[in-house]
Amino acid sequence: MAYPQRFRAEAIREVAFGAVTALLAAVGNPTTNPGRLVRFVNDTDADIYFSLDGANNHFRLPPNSFVLYDVSTNQTKKENYLIPEGQVFYIAHTGVAPTTGNCWIEFLTATA
Repeated sequence: MAYPQRFRAEAIREVAFGAVTALLAAVGNPTTNPGRLVRFVNDTDADIYFSLDGANNHFRLPPNSFVLYDVSTNQTKKENYLIPEGQVFYIAHTGVAPTTGNCWIEFLTATA
């Protein structure tokens, strides 16, 4: 059985430690395709909040850590559960600004 979907990566969304503030700020552009996998990475020396809506903190990552979300494990149909096209990701520090490192988001899609 052939599947018309192809696994692709969008451009990495990255922020250097000096640009991480106490206010949630967008990281890169909105997604251009529905996504299947997203990895949030905190390579700084401070705790970082990640947000999906720019108003609420959804994930808190300690220094030098990451979390990977596979939202469509074993799904083959296009209409299954996906991260929506147009999703914007946001970050902020938790009260202590980082002094080194970067934060980034890797977004993987399935497109025709």
